[in-house]
Amino acid sequence: MIKNKKYLVFLAVICGGLFLKLTWLVVIKNGFILDIDDYITAIIRAQPSTQLHQVMWMISWLSSPMMIFLYSVIVMAILYQLRGLIPVVWVGVIMLSGEFLVTLLKNTIQKPRPIGHGSIGGFSFPSGHTFGVALFGLVVMGIMMLEFKNSRQILINSLLVVWIILIMISRVYLRAHFPTDTIGSVLLAVTWTSIGLMIYPTLKLKWLKKFNIED
Repeated sequence: MIKNKKYLVFLAVICGGLFLKLTWLVVIKNGFILDIDDYITAIIRAQPSTQLHQVMWMISWLSSPMMIFLYSVIVMAILYQLRGLIPVVWVGVIMLSGEFLVTLLKNTIQKPRPIGHGSIGGFSFPSGHTFGVALFGLVVMGIMMLEFKNSRQILINSLLVVWIILIMISRVYLRAHFPTDTIGSVLLAVTWTSIGLMIYPTLKLKWLKKFNIED
């Protein structure tokens, strides 16, 4: 399915459109969006505790931009050994350009973080932690489907999806973000990864021909 360009175009258009719509509603401080944020936050923080806070903090730390960078380097090193330079370059470009994009958006929109976020700096929308995890997870899913035939893909994909959900919850619990910040990040990550996967086969073919490399 991932090789179907029409499917990827559909994902990019739908998720990209939803992200743009959500961004506009966030910018104009739409009342419905504010109500959704309050409602979901109340559910997530219904029973706060010291132990739960520590778990959420650990999830957030393991999903920080620096850790995502480390995970990406490890994945690229494995890819280089198994599939050569082409997928490594693709992963690096998608991850770096994605981080640049989300940073640009955060500093352009400049949405304040929730009250009670403590000493966390920066802006709230979209969530950088959530975007990093979602982008990394989707890139791993995509490159596995394009380059590998592995019976463990379903398990790995499921674990990556759980990780994405956990970081979304943890960022809201820690008052670092509003729920719609994390939702927007996932929509943006799906859009960016879909675009990258659309162009990957063409770029790979051109590179193979240019350098006379056998796949």
